[in-house]
Amino acid sequence: MSEAVRTELADAVSAIDGISIAPYFRQATKAGSGFVRLDRIEYPNTFGGEAYWQVYIVLPADIATAEKRADELTPLLYNALADHLVVTSIQPQSLALDSGALPVLTVTGHREN
Repeated sequence: MSEAVRTELADAVSAIDGISIAPYFRQATKAGSGFVRLDRIEYPNTFGGEAYWQVYIVLPADIATAEKRADELTPLLYNALADHLVVTSIQPQSLALDSGALPVLTVTGHREN
């Protein structure tokens, strides 16, 4: 099930112009690239677990440009994922990789497992 959900979320976000999301982690540094991550599954509940997902989108390296792109992407990301997740937050963050830290936009949401 996890792979199907990952692919569903990646495809939904990749439909946004200039975005290419992988279902699993990939160390890409190009703005617009990203990946899906399973954050956690909470038990018990009537669905057999509530899965919390995150989608990471790399933003441009320049902070001002990254902030502008985040402003543009926020409503697009919400609309792209609203049929697939209960979106709970969209947050600018920094992602530490072997090559250094990248500005990213992280979408967090949940759905039944």
